[in-house]
Amino acid sequence: MPTGYVNQAAVELARNNSEIFKMAPIGSPSNVYPTDPPRFREIMERTFKYFQRTAALIETLLNDALGLPPGRLHQYNSNRQSDRMIAYRYFKANVETKKMIGSYPHKDPNLFTLLLQDDVGGLEFLRNDQWIPVSPIPHSLVVNVGDVLQVLSNNEFKSVAHRVVSPSEKDRYSCAFGCQIGENKWVEPFAELTSQIKAAPKFKGFYHGEFLQLLGASYKPTLEPNDTFTLMDVVVNNYTLPA
Repeated sequence: MPTGYVNQAAVELARNNSEIFKMAPIGSPSNVYPTDPPRFREIMERTFKYFQRTAALIETLLNDALGLPPGRLHQYNSNRQSDRMIAYRYFKANVETKKMIGSYPHKDPNLFTLLLQDDVGGLEFLRNDQWIPVSPIPHSLVVNVGDVLQVLSNNEFKSVAHRVVSPSEKDRYSCAFGCQIGENKWVEPFAELTSQIKAAPKFKGFYHGEFLQLLGASYKPTLEPNDTFTLMDVVVNNYTLPA
């Protein structure tokens, strides 16, 4: 998806009921900023920096939780040029146009996502085929594990399917920061969590760019929990199998 502003709700009825502003790392020539409101660029770039610092801290905590050598996750993904930040405005539900879903069910194809949300609510995650609301907690972040971290951790951390239901009373605002990897990165379980401890790898390796292409080609907006497209759909059904 290109950077800049996109009104997803205006594309077609099947698309997400939202508008977004997406930006790449500060200084990227692909970033396009509006001149109104004033100081928009300054505030967005400052927010991006804060997210980057927080992501580095979360990365360290995840690294330690997995028992990896210090800095292993950072070493694997030290190039931060693929990170992305998206500011969302989810429009309130519109029964007449059938726009009831702010963001259709999906999993994040990255390491992890940090989400800052307002007090409106609407975020839900899938557990045992049931959608569970994530109640907003003031001054806190939601951390979503992504598909890449699920593979690197050899299934110790699992990517979570989630969606946003359009609010009924007023618009919802949130901001998400995706800790991404480059499309040329090779993704497979870390040796420290497999061969070095004589544990069987649960995934074979793949290039991230190929995974993204298959994911995009197979995606379809859906409301049914069992239809949520997953990492296993791509890895198992397309070009590789669990080891």
